[in-house]
Amino acid sequence: MLSSPRYAVLGCHDLAAAAPFLAALGYTERRRGTLEPDAAAALYGLTGPAEEVLYLPDGAETGGLLLVAAPEGSTAIAAGGYGVDLYTRDIEASVADLVAAGGVPSPTARWELGGRPFAECGIVGPGGIRVVLVEGSSRRASLLDGDETRRHSELQAAVHLVHGCDAGFWAKLGLEPLYSQRLVNPVVAALIGIDDPDAEIVLDLFWDGRGARVELISFPTLDLPAGDDAFASGMRAGVFPVPDLDAAHALLAGAGARTGAITESDLRGGRAFTAASPDGVHLEFWTEVSREARRG
Repeated sequence: MLSSPRYAVLGCHDLAAAAPFLAALGYTERRRGTLEPDAAAALYGLTGPAEEVLYLPDGAETGGLLLVAAPEGSTAIAAGGYGVDLYTRDIEASVADLVAAGGVPSPTARWELGGRPFAECGIVGPGGIRVVLVEGSSRRASLLDGDETRRHSELQAAVHLVHGCDAGFWAKLGLEPLYSQRLVNPVVAALIGIDDPDAEIVLDLFWDGRGARVELISFPTLDLPAGDDAFASGMRAGVFPVPDLDAAHALLAGAGARTGAITESDLRGGRAFTAASPDGVHLEFWTEVSREARRG
C-alpha cells in the first residue's frame, strides 16, 4: 500500500529563472543531476538527456519539488496536471513576492468550505510551473506548525484536472478519501480558469492521513478538453517513494493503471517508473532511500 506523495514532479522550460521563484517560497536546491537518455525516454518520453533539480523547503526532507527540463507547454485549462498547493500565512505578501520573482497571478479567490474561510491564488512562475497558495482559518498539519517565522509550507497537494474520479482505484492503493465536495462557486471557477461561473466543480482528495494529498478536480457539466500527454512545462505527477519498486509496479498494474518500464535513476533512489491512473492522473514511483541518504 502507498503513503501520500512525498514530492511532485514539474516540467520546467527555464530552470534558472525558476530558482528565485522557488527561493521566495522558502525552497532551496538540494540535489542536481542529469537524467540520462534511456531514463528520460522511459519516464517522460523525452528524446535526450534532461537536467533536473530537486528543491526542498528549508530544513525539511520531504514535501519538495523536482523540476525537470522540458519543452514549453500550454497554460490553457485541460485535463492533466494543474499545479501544486502550498499553505501561506499571508497570501497578499506571498503573491507580491512571487510576482516580483517573475510570477503571473490569477485573481485571489476568497470562499468558504464547511463554514471556514479560505483564500487562494494560482501563480504561474518562470518556466511554466504553477503554484496555488492557500491561506485558511484552519489547515492540516504542516511545517508552519513548528516555526512561526516560516511563511510557506511544504507540498500540500498535487492537483490534477480530470474528467471523473475512480475512487476504487485509489482505495486499492491504500489511500483514504479525505473528502469529496461538490460546489458551484464563481470565484473558484475563475481561479482555476473556467469561464462558466455556474459550472459544477467536484473536489476529491486522497491521502494516507498524514502527508500531502492527491487532489482531483472535475467538472461534470463541462466538456473539459483533453490535455497533451507529452511531457512539457507544468505540474506532472506526485511522487511516491516505496521500499519495493517491483511490488509497487505489480500493485499499480493490478489496480488498473497504465505502467511504464522500470528504469535506473540515481536521484530517484536508483530505480523509478511512472504510471497513469484510470482517471488520467500521472504518478511517479521511486525507490525509498534512508533519511541519511536523502540528506547526502
